[in-house]
Amino acid sequence: MNVEIKPTKHSAPGQYLGFALQPVRAFYYLLTAPKGAKVALELQDDVSVHYADGSVCLEQTKSALKQNPISDWDEDLWKAFDC
Repeated sequence: MNVEIKPTKHSAPGQYLGFALQPVRAFYYLLTAPKGAKVALELQDDVSVHYADGSVCLEQTKSALKQNPISDWDEDLWKAFDC
């Protein structure tokens, strides 16, 4: 039986790459953060580092297979700066 398969409109490889980078970045912070810091995945942002002095570093993990995810026309990038 031949069944026609229609291509989907989303790109799973690109989305997976973004998710796969999160634990890599978290592990980087686990290795480099000062004593007393806590590292979290998907708590307040993709990766967050909570320092002993009360400050917090929030990180968005971006990736793309065909375009630059931090180009000057990317709406998500500019929304990240709009606090």
